[in-house]
Amino acid sequence: MTKDMKKNFNINYLNFRFLLVITSFFLIRCGPGGEPSCLSVTYYKNKSGQDIKIESYFKSGIKDSTILLPNNEMLTFKNGGIGFCGSVIYILTSDSISVVFNDSIRITHGSKSGIDSCNGRNLRCSNSFDRRQIEEDYNEYTYTFTEEDYEFAKNR
Repeated sequence: MTKDMKKNFNINYLNFRFLLVITSFFLIRCGPGGEPSCLSVTYYKNKSGQDIKIESYFKSGIKDSTILLPNNEMLTFKNGGIGFCGSVIYILTSDSISVVFNDSIRITHGSKSGIDSCNGRNLRCSNSFDRRQIEEDYNEYTYTFTEEDYEFAKNR
């Protein structure tokens, strides 16, 4: 083996070892198939008898996003990650949330004291969601809009 061939072999061997170490790290960390070590699935179900529009806003009042949820439909959001298995509910990243029933009746959900210390039914409160732990690192959260939610918004 010549000196140049030996040098190229050493470099390729080092690159191979580096890739092997990195790949092993992710397989061990993420599990077989590269799946995330934690999974949070959030379901939003509409059983209100009305079509719903969910609008999220930043503090500045600028609309972040709008989600349409027709009557008797369900939306699903999956959130996976490495190392964090807490409550990751999709629209809690905004500052306030408006729920609009049939493009006419609006109610705002928000919390000044934090998402875990709210009272009542509120999309900004994790305790308003039904939580089901499927496995140690797999949680499902469900928020169901009901006819009572619509009546409450209508009578406010």
